[in-house]
Amino acid sequence: MNMKFNLVNLFRKALVMSALTILSQSSVLAEPLLIPGFLGVESSHIEAPAAGSDSTRAYFTMTNFHYEPILLLNVTSDIFENATILGSNNQELEYIELLPGERLDMRAQGIHIQLNDIDDSLAAGDVHEVKLLVRRGLEPMEFVEEFFDNSIRELRGGGIPNEKEYVMHITIGN
Repeated sequence: MNMKFNLVNLFRKALVMSALTILSQSSVLAEPLLIPGFLGVESSHIEAPAAGSDSTRAYFTMTNFHYEPILLLNVTSDIFENATILGSNNQELEYIELLPGERLDMRAQGIHIQLNDIDDSLAAGDVHEVKLLVRRGLEPMEFVEEFFDNSIRELRGGGIPNEKEYVMHITIGN
């Protein structure tokens, strides 16, 4: 009897997990970005610019899953000339620091990204490619020269090993 109860219980748990996986698949594929092993970015959107405005704001929810601090150093894209990271008092920040396990939900009255000299053709509902420059750790590692790896026949290295750009697709909001 106990073996039958455990088997039914195991089947029930598997069914629930399968249903949750299916339900969460659409949201996982639609928007969030998980930078392998250390940073989750979700709820990303760019405000639709006001008529005649040359700037707008971008917001993300970021979670640090890494054992070291994570720094968001810069945001770039073809749809704007430059970005400024602003703090809660609209002071300009050099970067955003997330401590291990910390979660940051950007808001208009808090930390957010100001996008300057935006493209005139931005419209609500459009999806655009945006690159995040992220550093694992507080200090940059020593610059590494690019080299050709004969074993795999491609260029390797080049740049600062603990800094990398990650591409995400962001929707222009209403």
